[in-house]
Amino acid sequence: MKGTGSRGRRRSLTSTRRVRILPVKIANRKITPMNKRISVILPTTTVAVLDRVAAKGSRSALIDRAIRRYVETRGRRNLRERLKQEALANAGRDLRMAAEWFPLEEEAWQVAQGRKSQPGVSPAVDRA
Repeated sequence: MKGTGSRGRRRSLTSTRRVRILPVKIANRKITPMNKRISVILPTTTVAVLDRVAAKGSRSALIDRAIRRYVETRGRRNLRERLKQEALANAGRDLRMAAEWFPLEEEAWQVAQGRKSQPGVSPAVDRA
């Protein structure tokens, strides 16, 4: 009987293959495959541009790089904007703090330049 094994059990004519993806350990770090197939709908003009600039078989790599660059650029732009907003919001506080510390910093600068003697230290006397 076709499709039967040596013990008389009927074997399936369809093949099911189970693939098990195991994590790989490299230098004590667990690395798992990160690629996943997805479906994306793009305008025909975008696909034409993609075909023109991507080498055959490298669409996924180009899209991956483009998305990563977009996210990185956007993240930097958002960080710059947040820093700018915080600087503007705290400008008054920062000016008050700078004015408060200026005399101390000026005195320290004078001491460092040797223009003013340090408190408790007698000035150097030139004994020539």
